[in-house]
Amino acid sequence: MKVKTSANYNASRHSIGDGGDLSDNKITVLVVNEDRSVVRSFERVLERNGYEVDTARTGKEAMEKIKNRSYDVMLIDSRLPDMDGADLLIMTKYSLPDAVKMVITGLSSEDTVSHATEQGADSHLVKPVSPDELLLLIKEKLLRRIQRKATAP
Repeated sequence: MKVKTSANYNASRHSIGDGGDLSDNKITVLVVNEDRSVVRSFERVLERNGYEVDTARTGKEAMEKIKNRSYDVMLIDSRLPDMDGADLLIMTKYSLPDAVKMVITGLSSEDTVSHATEQGADSHLVKPVSPDELLLLIKEKLLRRIQRKATAP
């Protein structure tokens, strides 16, 4: 089953309240993972579905990229070479408050999920990640974000 998704929403560049058409801008995704094969796989799936993808292999590299650009979605490995994925979540809490943040983990324990959520993750995915699951979760989280912004005072 192929998940169809529109990759054209960018909360940081648009006002939801005006009901405007958001189809002019691609959704930007930052994939933070040291494993090149995972990064290539995510890149391929996301770009084929209309997302604009940028990558970082370390938390430090991700923070440098965030200084120069805004992202709509962050896919963060739970264990990076220079820091824990939860630390990166904390560091991006104020620099990318509207971004959907998802942690990719090899463990599905309640502690891991709870810790990621406490640090600001909107969701988590357990390795290996299926393309359909990835696309569906991104779409769901972006739609939820749009709905929250639309109903915010």
